[in-house]
Amino acid sequence: MSTSADKGSHKIFILGPGRVGLSLGLLFHRAGLDVIGIWGRRKSSLSGERESAMLFFHGPFPPEMAVSNVILITTVDRAIEEVAGRLADCEHLPDSAIVYHCSGAFDSGILASLKAKGISTGTIHPLQSIPTAEVGTRLLPGSYFTLEGDGRAVRTGRALVKAIGGYPLPLAGGDRGLYHAAAAMAGNFLVTLVWSAARMVSDAGLKEERALQALQPMIRGVVSNIEEIGIRNALTGPVSRGDAHTLRIQLEAIGKKRPEDLPLFVAMAERTIELSREIGLLDEERIRRLRKVIDAFDGRT
Repeated sequence: MSTSADKGSHKIFILGPGRVGLSLGLLFHRAGLDVIGIWGRRKSSLSGERESAMLFFHGPFPPEMAVSNVILITTVDRAIEEVAGRLADCEHLPDSAIVYHCSGAFDSGILASLKAKGISTGTIHPLQSIPTAEVGTRLLPGSYFTLEGDGRAVRTGRALVKAIGGYPLPLAGGDRGLYHAAAAMAGNFLVTLVWSAARMVSDAGLKEERALQALQPMIRGVVSNIEEIGIRNALTGPVSRGDAHTLRIQLEAIGKKRPEDLPLFVAMAERTIELSREIGLLDEERIRRLRKVIDAFDGRT
């Protein structure tokens, strides 16, 4: 099978009409690739965004799948292995197909039932936050996609990612759990961190909606700084400059008004000390002073 992503070179079938499946289906279709259809277990699960040229199926795997040569499993993580097993036993599975799953938490080993049938297998995971299919179609072009699997799967995956304007990033032999945890920290937990900060500002006197609005330009600025000048030059604030007095004021205020956020703030302060040491912003004396303040609030005197 050709690994070119020219129009018509791939016939794609997607199993799972969630945010990732719909986003990829729409982007492949708009890129001129042939999306045969999108399958879901039940008709009610196919209520997401659609385009008239895309066909949607529910129930048993349809015979239309037999003409595909790329199949993407975009179900929730817990269903991947079961869907792969059903697919391996399906009479409509083409022998020449490449089957991918799109989870970041597992490698292609979870598709062992397909590999045992001689099917080429791999993973394509978008390193992006996709809250809706509409947002996904906007953000995925320009995003990185980690690739793993057999040689044929990785080569074809690279072409598919490039076809929708993404950047392929081979990731073989690494710790998938650690990789996925890193993605959660940079993506999911960032939302939680901003939520916590907005509630602090709200308790300081602003309405929560206004607090979030006020924080957003700074958040965008920090992300832009990391991208433009790197972590070493983007880090600012009292911890990075060894200001133990200001850190004490912050901790006292959180302890009085937001005690439930104190463990999170302390953990972030400690990690910021480590980062500041690593990039040469703090000497050992300033670190000692900062840790003395933190220990007083963290119950480790």
